[in-house]
Amino acid sequence: MWQQINHLSFWLALPQIVGIDLVLSGDNAVVIALAARALVGRDRRMALLIGGVTAIIFRMFLTIIAAGLLSFPFIMTAGGVLLFWVALRLVKGRHESHQESDIPATSQLTQAIRAIVIADVVMSLDNVLSVAAIARGNPLLLLFGLMLSIPLIIVGSTFLMHLMNRFKSIIVLAGALLGYVSVDMILSDFAWRSYLSQISSVNHTILALFGALLIFILSRPSRSRAAKSP
Repeated sequence: MWQQINHLSFWLALPQIVGIDLVLSGDNAVVIALAARALVGRDRRMALLIGGVTAIIFRMFLTIIAAGLLSFPFIMTAGGVLLFWVALRLVKGRHESHQESDIPATSQLTQAIRAIVIADVVMSLDNVLSVAAIARGNPLLLLFGLMLSIPLIIVGSTFLMHLMNRFKSIIVLAGALLGYVSVDMILSDFAWRSYLSQISSVNHTILALFGALLIFILSRPSRSRAAKSP
């Protein structure tokens, strides 16, 4: 173990893993914040805890099976479509939440946890692959990457949730970010490589931005109805 720590490659990889976790754990934090912001008290704390814990559990599990999963085509495509659906549901649902005060608290908590778990499964694959590529099989680096994710996700989601409660426009921006990530996942699927190999990185980014724009457009009717309601 000490030989691995004393090796230069360990310390070169460490800041890369920190950077990856800072960026990709933010996606998980956005989902948890979107899903939990309408909850209160104990339910909110439970959603934050369950969201953070499930993200870590799935990352540990996917670390083992990620390579095998990626040998199947359309895995990333299915994940991207699922994430887009979750993002749209969260954005539209939260704008309409004030009209659904008669929904039991237990049902709201269940819906929030379901959305968090689905999104965690999808986005954890991205994080695992990135960290695993940098760690190159080093178990200490893999463990560090997983452990660093815990405070980043929980603290990040709590901070974002408070921002969303104060500034409602952040809800749509958060959903748009997830829309971008979902299309980026679809375009990264090796099943489309032969069709998309000629697309430049700029066009790749433009297509992913279309996912963000689509979330914004599809969420507008709900926001309009919410503005007209007393």
